[in-house]
Amino acid sequence: MRRSIPWALVVGLCLTALSPAPAAILTVDILADENDVAGCVPGDCSLREAINAAADADEIEFALPGAAPWTIRLRGS
Repeated sequence: MRRSIPWALVVGLCLTALSPAPAAILTVDILADENDVAGCVPGDCSLREAINAAADADEIEFALPGAAPWTIRLRGS
């Protein structure tokens, strides 16, 4: 006896497989400018690490010590 798979199930599984992964939210939580091997991990994520880890559609949020607003000042190398 042959079992039949409902077409709606097949179509749903195909659409799920083709849908893009949800965007990640990276949280900058340290003031140091670092880019260590661990990368952007909770409790140790610099702005540089967050930018390096970000992909299309990802978001970068800030949870820095002190009161907002925070200012980013660019310095020459």
